Amino acid sequence: MNINEIKNSIAASVIIPPILPKRILSQDFDDFLFFDANLSSDYEFIEEIQRARKLAFREIGTDVVFLYASDLTTLAIVEGQSAWASGIEKSILAMEARNLHGGAIVADEQLSWIAVQSSPVDIGVLGVDFNKKGAREFFEHLNRSWFFSVSDAAAAIDTDLPLSKALGRSFLKELVANYRVSDATGGHGQNHEDL
Repeated sequence: MNINEIKNSIAASVIIPPILPKRILSQDFDDFLFFDANLSSDYEFIEEIQRARKLAFREIGTDVVFLYASDLTTLAIVEGQSAWASGIEKSILAMEARNLHGGAIVADEQLSWIAVQSSPVDIGVLGVDFNKKGAREFFEHLNRSWFFSVSDAAAAIDTDLPLSKALGRSFLKELVANYRVSDATGGHGQNHEDL
């Protein structure tokens, strides 16, 4: 698949600008996890996604793309099994060169999963398409300490949990309404205490 085909697939899957808590990912994704790490520059977070991907997609060497979230400008393309740190470095340099200050989109070329964040300080969402080979395993291998789920958000709405205090009840209510998944596919995750 070439970069234009990948970008067209992503454009069909992501509502631009991708600002939560509104629904920004298409119905093709079966479950979602939310994060507050900086998708553009947090090496540990990107390494966690790569670790889970390597465990789940051992034999699938698809490329990973880094795009600018506001207009889908290509920032970097990284071979799936290569260190993704080079993608982050290329992305940072490309954004600095163009004086871009927005967020990023990171996805594999098959759109088995996609991570979207409108700006480095906003909550991001990771969506997974369980119909794609290896996607369920990828989802199960993700370290949940980086994420919170729809179920976590729903449980925090009428409480004084850190998640509710950090994001606010109205944000969480809208997030839950827009990303509710069936019990058969989702609701995974743990309470994210660092928000």
